Amino acid sequence: MNRPKGLQSHAFNEFVPYYYQIAGLLERKIEEGEFLQGSKLPNELELARLFRVSRVTVRHALAVLHAKGMLLRQRGRGTFISENLAKPKTVSLNGFIEDFTLEAQGRETRLLSADSVPCPPELSEFFGISAGDPISRVQRVGIVDGRPFSYVTHFLPPRLTKRIPARDLRLRSMSKIFEDRLGYTIGEYYQTIEARIADHRISELLGVSITSPVVYVETYSRSDKGEALEFFRSYYPSARYKYAVVLRKDGVRSVPGRDAPARSTNGHPGQ
Repeated sequence: MNRPKGLQSHAFNEFVPYYYQIAGLLERKIEEGEFLQGSKLPNELELARLFRVSRVTVRHALAVLHAKGMLLRQRGRGTFISENLAKPKTVSLNGFIEDFTLEAQGRETRLLSADSVPCPPELSEFFGISAGDPISRVQRVGIVDGRPFSYVTHFLPPRLTKRIPARDLRLRSMSKIFEDRLGYTIGEYYQTIEARIADHRISELLGVSITSPVVYVETYSRSDKGEALEFFRSYYPSARYKYAVVLRKDGVRSVPGRDAPARSTNGHPGQ
């Protein structure tokens, strides 16, 4: 049975229902691949012991994830991670997207890990590989002016990761690595953005309180030739992240002096 890391050390915010915090933690563990799709969850009694809560609390947490379609209950066998997790609807941002690069003044990065994991089923079509095949995963924390700004988990094809020096992962944004090191031109990003609350691990990495609001972003990146380059999940402290987009009808050109401060459709993937 595949057990996620960090459950025993989980700390709760006493002002937020425990079941809600447990559901949020398990959801992130599933998304990050620590619970594989199709794998069996520990039973209610074991989860209750791990979290040091009642079975009723665990049952409520699992009910939240079941309602989202993330869990499948099988009578007599237990609870399993759904093998058909819904793919998020994506939004296309047309125009040039300039990321907030690691080379910017006052910005640095901390490399948490770089390893190989089974490709999650929901990413297999995007990367053109079979679910379960090896895919590279890189986890990093971005720091601006000495304070955590982002926690990002990247998924990349292994053939690309082999060409990236470890030093680059500590010093450069992924888009700069693709363009300057690997010779790709990034053609487009597809992003979804939502509000979430910080669980214990997110609060530690971003330096915020447990259950504080955070911005969660999922991003698909392709080259100008349509080749899948990476998928990454990002968490940002809500107080330090602002996303601005200018929407303009086709054929309507910007009028000087009327679009300040933005002059084009810009987003910050924030790698």
